[in-house]
Formats: sequence, C-alpha cells, structure tokens
Amino acid sequence: MDAFSKSLWALALSCGSLMAHAQQYSIKEIPSVTGFTGQLLGTAINAEGVVAGWQDSLLNLANPHVFVYSKGVSTDLGDDDTADKTCDGIGGANSSGINLRGQIAVTICATTEFPSAGLLAGGVYTRFAGSGIYDEFPFAWSAGINASGWIVGTIETGAGCEGGEEYHTFLYKADTGVFQDLGTLLGCSSHGTAINDQGQIAGYFYTTDGWHAYLYSNGIATDLGNLDGSGDTFAYGINASGEVTGVSTGEPFLYANGSMQDIGRLSTERQSQGGFAINAGGEIVGSSNAQVGLTSTPHAFHYANGTIADLNALIPSADAAKFTLITAVAINDNGQIVAQGVLNSDTARTPHSFLLTPLAPAVTPLVTGKLGTNGWYVGATTLTWHVTGTPAPTESGCGKVIVPDTTGTTYTCSATNTVSSTSMSIVIKKDTVKPTVTNTTPANGATYALKSTVLASYTCADATSGIASCSGTRPVGVKIPTGTTGTHRFRVEATDNAGNRFGQTVSYTIQ
Repeated sequence: MDAFSKSLWALALSCGSLMAHAQQYSIKEIPSVTGFTGQLLGTAINAEGVVAGWQDSLLNLANPHVFVYSKGVSTDLGDDDTADKTCDGIGGANSSGINLRGQIAVTICATTEFPSAGLLAGGVYTRFAGSGIYDEFPFAWSAGINASGWIVGTIETGAGCEGGEEYHTFLYKADTGVFQDLGTLLGCSSHGTAINDQGQIAGYFYTTDGWHAYLYSNGIATDLGNLDGSGDTFAYGINASGEVTGVSTGEPFLYANGSMQDIGRLSTERQSQGGFAINAGGEIVGSSNAQVGLTSTPHAFHYANGTIADLNALIPSADAAKFTLITAVAINDNGQIVAQGVLNSDTARTPHSFLLTPLAPAVTPLVTGKLGTNGWYVGATTLTWHVTGTPAPTESGCGKVIVPDTTGTTYTCSATNTVSSTSMSIVIKKDTVKPTVTNTTPANGATYALKSTVLASYTCADATSGIASCSGTRPVGVKIPTGTTGTHRFRVEATDNAGNRFGQTVSYTIQ
C-alpha cells in the first residue's frame, strides 16, 4: 500500500451529517471476491464503469489480490506473488488505475522489501525491467494509466533529500517496453500521481521549503503554487483538459486556467483533506472533514459548478442509514464515483467500497481508433456510447457507429428517464487516405542537358482533410540540380492535416 492509502485509512471512521445538493446517486456496495473477507478498496474506474481495486483476507493481511468489478460481479485477478513475499509490510498486488481497454496499473511485491510497478492485462502481470526485480533499486509504485497504456508512478533511486531518499516520476509503456525517468523535476525529489490521455502528468515534488504540486505537459513541469502563499501542496488528479485537483495547506483545490482556487469544505475545520480525482466536466471527488455533532470527521465529497456537497447526503436515505462514505477516490466522465466507507453496523469498521451512479441520465461518447493530428482520426474508428441513470434511461441515437472517412460528422445520443433528460453530441473527423503527389518537373525518367535551367514544378493534394505541407528537394519555381552528369533523384513529401504522409521520388538524367 502506498503512503496515500495508508494515511487514508488512518483517518477516523464514523457516520455523519447530510447536506443538500442537486445531483442524486444510486449506490451499490462492491461485493467481495470469492475467498476474501478483509478490506476491499476500489481505487479506479474507467469510462465504461468497470472498477479496479484490491482486497485482502483477514487471515492473510499481507497478500492482497487485484480485482475488477463489472455488472454486479467482482472477479479475482490474483497477485503474481507465488512466494508470498512482502514489501513494506504489504505483499501481493494492488491497483491504481484502469483504462478503457481493461489494462490495469499495478504495484507488485517482486522480492522481499522490493515493490515493482507494472501492468496487468489479459490476466498477465508485466513488471518494467529493474523495478525491484533484482533486489536492487529502483523500487517502484504505479499511480495511474491512460488510454494509450502509459503508466505513471514513482521510483525510489537511492539516497537523496526527501527523508534520506530520492524519488523520481516515471512513465512506462508495457507493450513497447519504453521506460522514461523524468527525474526530480522542479525539486530534489518528485512523485507522479495521475496521467491523462494527452500524456499530461500531475504530481508533487519536494524542495527544502516543503512540498509543491506540479503539472507536467509537453516536457515542461510547472509549479502550481498554493492557496495561501505557503504550506505543502499535493496534486492527485488530472482531467482531459489538464485541470488538476489535490490538497493545498489542508484545503481541496482546483487548478484551472493557470490559477489555483479553493473549492471549499464540508465544515469550518481548516484541515479538510483534499480532492483525489477530477473528470472532464470538472467534477471533483475527495474527502473533507464534516461536522457530526461536536465532532469533525472525514466524509466523501462531490464538487461541481462551484458547490461542494457531502456524498452521504446524495444517496437514498435508507442507504445513508446503512453506510458512511469516508472518501471518494475516482470519478469517470459519466459521473460514476468510486467511494470508500464503512457499514454503520460494523464495529470493526472494516473498509468497504461502493459504486455511485447519477440518477439523472449521463451520456459519454467513447471513441476508439488511432488519433492523428488536429483532432483527426487516421485508422479504423468506432463510436460507442456509455449511458447511465437510475432508472435505466430510454436511449435515442446511441447505437454503435463504424465511422467512415468524413470532414466532420455530428453524432448525438439522447437519454431520458423519470428524473430528467440528457443529450450529448460529438463531432468526429476521419481521414485514412494518404495525400497524393504529382511531379511535373523533373518528370520521372526525363533527360536534361548539363547545366540547363530546369525549374521544379509539383503539386500535392488531399481530398478530405487538406494539405498541411508539400515540399520537395527544391521549392517550386527553383532550379533543380543540373551541374553534374548522371542520374539524379528528386523527392516530394506531402502531409495532410490529419497527419497522413506520402512521399514520391523520381529519377532524371543529366547528360
């Protein structure tokens, strides 16, 4: 278990007060996997509502297994730890992220006291080379995964400034074996905590004046600052737009448009935990201290459109009497939330996990295909829709689409239930055809006199996305090389606005 998980469950667990909020949710307790009776922690959710997490047994607390929860069923995915070894007191495996392909970012106990970061896909665990496998540095912990399979996390490399150790943010892609050590970034130690589909990373770094949150984008790390001009700041979540959430000087924050704002708290208590996840719509979930009688205790919260609310107030009252939601750790773009809490009747306060689904219909487009440049898709592309709501909505225009080449087609899905109606539209551009090149001069196979003046002439064309660039060995209207006899080559390369490329080479003779 990473430091965040340890600190999370060190929080006091108790039931709490309720608050009013616009959105309401149905709630389902995620069932234990077969053979396990200990704490079950859902840690991540993908666009289709599949939850990943880990569960241990009360008889063997040191060896949790990864599980996935989908359509009411929890499935044990094992732990890749046949030797029952332990790492920092925790053996087995735990998960930290899941993408639409079902790939899961995991941390595995590789050898005694040496955790390894890796990928779980198709039932197979893959660790990246060197991450604790050979009883040597670097030790590594996964923190998240994006749609392309890039895993972000933290490696421990040796002695350094942070408590005597040095940590680096890393990127790893299991299917290509590519590993990138991003180093200490803006400080003397850094941690990676979240990644979006554009490859932007959120995390935090350490300097002699404390902890700072960062946003890493296009090879550049930016210090996000803090709410009070001083105090520690940690970033935990990032969405598709590069908006970041976390905690600054004890307050949940939203970083957007280059500035950080305090999103509020559930009680007047200053130390109010933080935001742990943010979706494309800017909804944030996390944990905040709520006032329960004379006691302040952590409760899961939901933040949207400038309002923060206790998630315990947004579920049916009968469920709120049974469960107390302590923290919310993940939210997908459809607004489904993974929360962790306890059963109010359980005197042992064993952690449980829950899936919350908005009662009002929510619609999310899921586009799969190879993305080129400028928002164009350049390969086989499929559009599906993920629709949620309780009761189940009636859908219109939400069928699966095999997208043809198009300069821009609008697809719309609408969903209606007894709560309300929702409609979502998406414009998809697709160009799978390479551009064309026409060489007029020099013509292929042509013969020209020594030192004669021959001007380059060629054109490029693309019927769908249009030409972005068209360049040859010499620009159009410029003399081609004719100063030496023999065979010469002339090449023209074209790139369309979708990123498709085509090159054509011709040969000519000078005599």
